[in-house]
Amino acid sequence: MNSRHAAGDDSLRIWRSPYSNFYKDETLHASDVYTQEHLCELAGAGFNAVWIHAYLRDVAPTEVFPELGLNGAAHLRSLRTVIRRGDRAGIRVLLYMQPPMGMSARAAFWRSHPEARGVTKGRGAKATSAMCTSEPRVRAFLHQAAETLSRRLPGLGGAILITASEYLAHCYSHYATNPDFKYFPDQPETLGCPRCEQRHPKDIVADVVGSIHAGFRAAGNGAEVIAWNWSWSMYEKDPQTQIVNALPSDVILMAGFERGGSKLILGRQRIIDEYALSYAGPSERFVGSLKAARRRGMRAIAKLQIGTTHELGVAPNLPVIGTLYEKARAMRRLRLTSYMGCWNFGNMLTANTAAFTSFLMAKRLAPRPQALAGFARAYFPGCDAKEVVAGWELFADAMDHYPFCIPFLYKAPLTFAVAYPIEPGPLRGGDIGASWHAMKRGDELSGTFGPYTLGTIIKGLAALTRIWWQGVKRFENGIAGCEAPAAQEEANSARMAGHCFHSGWNVYRAYRLRKRWAPSRLNSLRAIMRDELGHLPDAYRIAERDRRMGFHSGSGFPSCPQQYLFTADSIRKKIRRLEQLVRD
Repeated sequence: MNSRHAAGDDSLRIWRSPYSNFYKDETLHASDVYTQEHLCELAGAGFNAVWIHAYLRDVAPTEVFPELGLNGAAHLRSLRTVIRRGDRAGIRVLLYMQPPMGMSARAAFWRSHPEARGVTKGRGAKATSAMCTSEPRVRAFLHQAAETLSRRLPGLGGAILITASEYLAHCYSHYATNPDFKYFPDQPETLGCPRCEQRHPKDIVADVVGSIHAGFRAAGNGAEVIAWNWSWSMYEKDPQTQIVNALPSDVILMAGFERGGSKLILGRQRIIDEYALSYAGPSERFVGSLKAARRRGMRAIAKLQIGTTHELGVAPNLPVIGTLYEKARAMRRLRLTSYMGCWNFGNMLTANTAAFTSFLMAKRLAPRPQALAGFARAYFPGCDAKEVVAGWELFADAMDHYPFCIPFLYKAPLTFAVAYPIEPGPLRGGDIGASWHAMKRGDELSGTFGPYTLGTIIKGLAALTRIWWQGVKRFENGIAGCEAPAAQEEANSARMAGHCFHSGWNVYRAYRLRKRWAPSRLNSLRAIMRDELGHLPDAYRIAERDRRMGFHSGSGFPSCPQQYLFTADSIRKKIRRLEQLVRD
């Protein structure tokens, strides 16, 4: 990649700034966020690379499609600055991209280049057309754009490419060919692109990855391609060996560490199909992908989220340090030291990042109790390590009761429950909305259940909450003798996670009463309200003193303060309303 890579340091420990906005021309503003000080801070935390979201068509002008990349010079100036700073800090810069990326079906581009248009999804003003990689000019665009990017950004580490799901990019982006993949139940019988219908999705993935790879190689500046297997399961059964075999052998494979695994949750075996801190992993899919890569002589990287996940994206971290130990131990056993540790949230530096780095990079990894105790003593000088470890282990035990499934992760109200109203009377209706966006919310929770019943979710959250608070008590007993700022920060995070779980449990309990509302249920609802009033004042105090709480960095911080999913003020408003309802 650069001189450090050439010298033999081929491990990658990839992170990103929580202050960078994934959704707002991140490459254009990267130099404002990735200051020399911040990059040095990340390096000091054990990371040697950062990833920045880029749109290839915006940053790299080409002769193939000259209408694209007209403002590329400004993006490239910003990135050059970050690359220079990163070089001084020992941090490589990687661009995360999903090329070729579709665009509005009404865009003038299609009138100039109708041959490039692939599948169209949606209707009217919201319709989007993919770029068809079966068209040679689209592949030529990818090659030339990648070559231009590498030539104009000397020192660029490379690109992380996602080639399935997410945004509409190529014709197979949102079309599953694996009958076991269930997330596109309403997809049409045919793809809708006569060129790509004659080809296997692996060939389309190879078009994208191979074209970018060839462009980088043509530039000769050492930029590398990391191919991410996110949602390749929509094309092929695990571990997607055909796709791996279709890629150039000197591409790096990045595979999801947990996705495709299974775990016994609330009495039944459940699939883990997202990042998880409630599941150690690795999944069989990950191990199979790693073996497929190594058979071809390909390097591999693990994809995890070690800070927090959609399990609770509004706390700086879920301090399940024992589970992180197991992840690191498994990676060591697999002889794997490279990883990308966050998505566009869950990227604050906390005890989680310090612990995982410590466990993964240790010369010799001690057994779990000793390793956790040693880390506790180092991170919290003066602590009672035995009590700290007991707290961490109870947090991990609590997460065993988390009702893990995609609908719950993406829609359950845990992330905003501390500010979400509990009102008497029948349900008003309306969807509860996404768990990671500030938005207008209804009170219908049935879309969050997934394979669970309402009763099972309430039972699971009750156990999670009870055990989590036990962990908070032990953890705080353990750090009582530590005056380091990290002790208060970790206590804030652990307590706020407890409040979020607690309020989420109460929201589901209130929903059960309101679902079949009768005036006779008012006293039962008031009991839930009083329980909320018992813990929310502490949540208010934590949110008031610690601005990290309630913020979901996937929405962009600090430029979008409205994307706090709760604040001290919103918690206070809920407290006042509950006090009024309990009195009336």
